[in-house]
Amino acid sequence: MLLKEKEPMGYCLLRRGPGRCNVDELVLRDGVAIEDALALIESSAGGSWLSIRNTSVKDNFVTLSRRGYSFSSHTYYSLMAASLGGNGLKTPRALGTTDRSFTCQQLDYF
Repeated sequence: MLLKEKEPMGYCLLRRGPGRCNVDELVLRDGVAIEDALALIESSAGGSWLSIRNTSVKDNFVTLSRRGYSFSSHTYYSLMAASLGGNGLKTPRALGTTDRSFTCQQLDYF
């Protein structure tokens, strides 16, 4: 949970490891400035490497550029989703398999 003066700004999924922090999700409430959220996240990283991944990069590209972040177009990520509203998305087709043994694992974060 991201808090500013005890008020919720949103949340981020911050993964820590030796010498690094990764932000995999970042969701802010309406009206919250990305700059304020980044200041909190950066201070939480405590001088280690900080990477911001997934849609937060695209959504905040200009702000991240101004703050001195470097960008890479190399990734192995894929967006996988399933309809929760019954609007016709066929999960096996969307995920590319009907095999019930298929799982999506977090195995190689480093």
